[in-house]
Amino acid sequence: MAKYCTSCGAAMDDTARFCTNCGATIAPPQPPQAAPPPPPPPPQYQAPAPQYQQPPQAQYQQPPQAQYQQPQYQQQYQQPPPGYQQPPYQAPPAGAGMQQNVAGMLCYLGWFITGIIFLVMEPLNKERFVRFHAFQSIFTSVAWLVLYTVIHVIWIALPWSLYFIGTILSLLVFWLGGLFLWLFLMYKAYNNEMFKLPVIGDIAMKQAG
Repeated sequence: MAKYCTSCGAAMDDTARFCTNCGATIAPPQPPQAAPPPPPPPPQYQAPAPQYQQPPQAQYQQPPQAQYQQPQYQQQYQQPPPGYQQPPYQAPPAGAGMQQNVAGMLCYLGWFITGIIFLVMEPLNKERFVRFHAFQSIFTSVAWLVLYTVIHVIWIALPWSLYFIGTILSLLVFWLGGLFLWLFLMYKAYNNEMFKLPVIGDIAMKQAG
């Protein structure tokens, strides 16, 4: 490889230390320097991994079992004496659970028919209150029927025009009046009142005892 003087530029031998043209000193060639290594890349930030701590396991304690003690029943049984026979079952009499005010009201429901029924129905027929209303229902029904029959016979003996008027009066006086009287007696009996009709009530009270 040709070598040139750095001062005058003349060509010279590769091994020459001095320039033959101008006499300048030629510095020995320096070996090429290796390129410096590239700088290391900047470190990448890495987030620290979370340290998971497992929660402590709850210590489960089984609740104590309830100590159930079965109660001890002590039954004192007395053996019946020899020769004892259990009495046969007797059904309660009809109307045993009925109150006397309801029974007294029902004495008037079917006129003298219900009055007779309650006079023979046990044990209500032993109650003075029920007996009184039963007798008063019977006597009132009989008196009402007798009075209506007598007046009706009298109206028949009259002329036809008066008979027609009498029939209308009979409906108004006897039937509507009798219905009002019957409802009034039922109301008094239901309120536990021993309401007495004139004459008939005194007779019913004596029969009731």
